[in-house]
Amino acid sequence: MGCFYTVLWFMMAALLYSKFKDEGKIVYILSGYFIFTGIWWLANQLVVTDLMVGTYGMIFRGVSVLALIFLIFAFFDKKKHSENEKKEDK
Repeated sequence: MGCFYTVLWFMMAALLYSKFKDEGKIVYILSGYFIFTGIWWLANQLVVTDLMVGTYGMIFRGVSVLALIFLIFAFFDKKKHSENEKKEDK
């Protein structure tokens, strides 16, 4: 099942980047996170140690939280810029 998730994360990153790369920095952050997650799942399949528990699991969760925080800030930044453009057009 882990190989399925590995392929899924890499496919999502490739699809997101190829279809929506003109959308801005949100796509780059999310694609980078998907690539990181795919590499993490691949490493989890290749090594004997379970990378989803213990210290390694905390590192994975920490990177996930940081990616979510960056995505939230990027989303609201883009939303603010689009609202400002609408006000300038009026």
